[in-house]
Amino acid sequence: MGDIFAIADIEPEILEVGGFKYRKTKKYKYEAMEVYEAATGILGYQCDSHFAHLAPNGMLTIDLGFLWNGASGPAIDTKSFMRSSALHDALYGFMISGQLPHRFRDECDDLLKEWSLQDGMGRRRAGYVRWAVGKFGARWMKIGR
Repeated sequence: MGDIFAIADIEPEILEVGGFKYRKTKKYKYEAMEVYEAATGILGYQCDSHFAHLAPNGMLTIDLGFLWNGASGPAIDTKSFMRSSALHDALYGFMISGQLPHRFRDECDDLLKEWSLQDGMGRRRAGYVRWAVGKFGARWMKIGR
């Protein structure tokens, strides 16, 4: 008899929230496992990175292989925070790279709260998340207003 391996030993578990599929990684923290699109309402900008794109119609696309670190600061990574933190990190990445004006920061932070609520985060926690990212996000992401 040869060695028997469980599927989990070969292929990491794929997690899903709100249609967004991801997995935990050893090297970074999380990785998108499928292409995912979300409407942002941010119109008129074409932003591109290796694994994320914002179209002029406001559609944000996260590509297979997009890496992000989950919730920042003292926030806890929970299922209700995974999709929203990935989308928010992509939008902040566009601001950091200068492709999206920093004046959209409040709108991006509002989207973080909205997406978190859609994925089951409680209103109190989502309100705290929105307050914290509004207060500390610019410092954490090294951008100014």
